[in-house]
Amino acid sequence: MTSPLPIVENIWTVRAPQTFLGLHVGTQMTIVRLTGGGLVLHSPVAITPELKAQIDALGPVRHVICPAMFHHLHAGSAIAAWPQARLHAPEALQRKRRDLRFDAVFGEVPHPDWAGDLVAITIDGSLLGETVLYHKASKTLITVDLVENFSHCDHAPTRWYLKLGGIYGRPGWHPLLRATYLNRRKARASIQRILALPFERVIATWPHARLHAPEALQRKRRDLRFDAVFGEVPHPDWAGDLVAITIDGSLLGETVLYHKASKTLITVDLVENFSHCDHAPTRWYLKLGGIYGRPGWHPLLRATYLNRRKARASIQRILALPFERVLVAHGDNIEHDAGRVIRKGLRWLL
Repeated sequence: MTSPLPIVENIWTVRAPQTFLGLHVGTQMTIVRLTGGGLVLHSPVAITPELKAQIDALGPVRHVICPAMFHHLHAGSAIAAWPQARLHAPEALQRKRRDLRFDAVFGEVPHPDWAGDLVAITIDGSLLGETVLYHKASKTLITVDLVENFSHCDHAPTRWYLKLGGIYGRPGWHPLLRATYLNRRKARASIQRILALPFERVIATWPHARLHAPEALQRKRRDLRFDAVFGEVPHPDWAGDLVAITIDGSLLGETVLYHKASKTLITVDLVENFSHCDHAPTRWYLKLGGIYGRPGWHPLLRATYLNRRKARASIQRILALPFERVLVAHGDNIEHDAGRVIRKGLRWLL
């Protein structure tokens, strides 16, 4: 289970493992902080003491939402942690879970606490009974069963299930589960209402990888769904393992990573390091640039460093790291005397 991960202002997610019919599908809770300061927990995961403390630091939990028929397993855990919170669920789920104390029917009629923050649309015609939420301020759509979106999966049976369904590596809904849509005409009308919302990102329960990139690249690749800005602020999953340093003053926008345990620097465009090259034109390009057989950065590419003062300061921070090896994208990794070799390759900038 992860710690609350900030997605946009006032929205966090928490990932947790989850199996369904033996498939490793995972699950995700979304936390929304309302204008009044209270929190909404959408599709709760199991609440541990550590997670409760982290959520309490974000604000008081006012509402717990079970948004669909199969997203209720940890509702009791959430209400036990915050007994003052109001529990919302569809009517059909309330009849199913008579062991829980429900406070309100979750549907399109908004609770006064979130009427100004969230728009709710129920997907009619489906056995899943889902009501999706749209967060107005951030233009974020929050859903559980609208789509599945697995970019990778380490569990072989689950991976084959996704591949056979044609949804491995692409968003969709498995053909076996499409039977849950009993009235496609009604469902289609609901989906059209959802698609009419001006959302810019979607938080789903079943995404399995987060895509990180610099802001400039995210503006360039609008065809991709990015989850976070890649920079020096660490993701909670890697905060204990990796240090990130952004190279300022360069058009390349690179952030290098330093792996603490192995003392390894991971970079793409910090240096090129070709000890040999079988392609003659590339070999001559490297030789003319004075970097064939030695680490460096081709003179033609040095123009990408628009502000060398800022870049120099970033490089000095990188060189202060106690790395012993460097992994590079262009050429050979540097396995010996890495600090000296990198410093030599960057003499033109230092």
